[in-house]
Amino acid sequence: MILDPPENDATRYAYNPTFLHLAGDSYPLAYNVNGPLADILVDNTICRPRFRLVRLSTQPLADS
Repeated sequence: MILDPPENDATRYAYNPTFLHLAGDSYPLAYNVNGPLADILVDNTICRPRFRLVRLSTQPLADS
């Protein structure tokens, strides 16, 4: 799944977040940060991948 990027014009940052399934409810969130989105989409050599572990669940959140 690729989500719409929240790019601001003339910034150095852009990303195409993608969830990669590991096992169970563990998904690393992979994204690129290194340049304007248009440049990243044209030339993948400027991408610098970043990863964050995300846990997805179908269970409702507990009320606080």
